[in-house]
Amino acid sequence: MNGRLFPFGFIKFLTGLKKIDGLRLLALGIKKGYRRKGADSLLYYHMMKDAIAMNRFRYCEVSWLLEDNYLIIRATKFMGGKQYKTYRVYQKSLID
Repeated sequence: MNGRLFPFGFIKFLTGLKKIDGLRLLALGIKKGYRRKGADSLLYYHMMKDAIAMNRFRYCEVSWLLEDNYLIIRATKFMGGKQYKTYRVYQKSLID
C-alpha cells in the first residue's frame, strides 16, 4: 500500500483483512462505581464470546495495563491471559 489507498491500495487493504488473526484491546477498565460488582466479568465475557463467534481470531492482546492495577491483572489472568511484554515509562527532570 505504501501509505496510499488509491488506485490499488484499497484492493490490498480489502484482501489483507482476511489475514488479521488477532485482536488488540487498547484500554481495559471499569469506572470506579461499578468495580467489584461483576460488571467487569460481564464485559469481558461478552467481548470474548463475540470474538469467538466470529471464528477468525486466534488471540487477543491487552495493552497498557498499569503494573499496580491488580484488579485488571487478576481478571486477565483469570481469563487465561499471560504477560509477555512489559513497557515502562520513567521520569527525570531535565532542569537541575
